[in-house]
This record gives sequence, structure tokens and C-alpha cells, in this order.
Amino acid sequence: MKILAIDTATPTCSVAICDQNRLLCEINVGKMETHSRHLMSMIQNAMDWGGVSFDQIDGFAVTRGPGSFTGLRIGISAVKGFCLGLNRPLVGLSSLDVLAVQSDREDCLICAMIDGRRQEVYTSRYRKKNGRIEKVMADQAMDPKSAMADIAEPCLFMGNGSLLYRDVILDCIGDMALWPMPHQHMIRASTLAWMSLERFESRDTDDPAFFAPIYVRRPDIWVQKPANIV
Repeated sequence: MKILAIDTATPTCSVAICDQNRLLCEINVGKMETHSRHLMSMIQNAMDWGGVSFDQIDGFAVTRGPGSFTGLRIGISAVKGFCLGLNRPLVGLSSLDVLAVQSDREDCLICAMIDGRRQEVYTSRYRKKNGRIEKVMADQAMDPKSAMADIAEPCLFMGNGSLLYRDVILDCIGDMALWPMPHQHMIRASTLAWMSLERFESRDTDDPAFFAPIYVRRPDIWVQKPANIV
């Protein structure tokens, strides 16, 4: 099964094409520009370099949040268009789950953190055993100190939020804070593709027509319906 996976949840952007467990192509960009400037060209390059055409893609996977509101909308809009236009299935996964799976540690708590701006992080916690991840805390948005409040054991911190608030983490839990290799702080579309494979194979897919981002917190700007409109 050939899967095209896209992540636009953070300032980095990742596109990958996988055929079952074989990676055909992956492109990662960290230019700190809006993803709308390069996402479509990344997808086309991945198709060309992977030797795959759109009609050969069996399914599309995308991170659905939490993360950058604008980034999520860009990636999800592209994937929904592909799925609806080509009549292909879609799988959406938590960006924090994908990030945590990239950990190679099974001897400690894992804390995934994505910068949520407004002095907040999106975070969740996990444990890994025999290569499988177990989520032990739901995705949440909170200030970095609150995210540290009850950690009393060695913990591996992953994601751009942990890098941004590294000093806060060290002040709160000191030597119990562990850090992965630098490349593990980035969400990889290849990881997303491999995680989605099980859901594709079991037909546990999402409806593209109703698929939407999961922001975890309310947007900074929203439209309030006037009181006199029912």
C-alpha cells in the first residue's frame, strides 16, 4: 500500500511517500516560512523522486493537531482535496503521538511538547514498551511550568516546545530531564505514514468530508454569532 503523508503542524514541514514499510521518498523543510509557499512543490518533488504518480497513491495521512492553526489548515486542506478528488481514504493522527513514537527510549517517561505560542505548549505523555507507545495523558494546552508540575522521574522531552522552554524544564526538574538527538525534535512524515498503515489496513479511516483539525484550545480569533440570529 502506497501512502502519501504530510505534516504541517509545526514550523517544519515534512512530506513522505511509503510503500508498506519501504520509504520511497521523504522531504523535510525547516525554512520557517508559511507552508503554503512550498508544500505543493514538495509533494510534486516527492512524487517525482519516489517514482510514483497520484493515481498510484492508495491513501493519504496527515497530522490533525495540535499545532499551528494556520499550518494545520494548510496541510489538512491539501489532503482533503486529494482524498475527495481521487476518492482515496484518509487517516489523521495526533501530531504529539507521531512525535513521541520517534523516541528510542523505553526506560523513562516521554513528554512530547509543541510550541503553542502565547507562553503555552501543547503536550502529552507516553511510555514505550517493546517498540509500542502507550499514551498516559491526553493532549493538552498549558503553560510550561504546569506541564512540569507532577513529573517526579526521568523524562525524555521531545519537540520544538521542549527546546523553546528548555531552561524552564531544567529549573523545574533538573537532572531528571533527558533530551533526544536533535533530529528527533522534528515530526517526520515517514513516521506518520508508518503509524497510519495499521489503520488503513483495518479500514479505520476518517471521512474526508467532515475531517477537521483538533486545535486542543480555542483559536485566537473566532466569529461570534450575533444574539439575534438563531
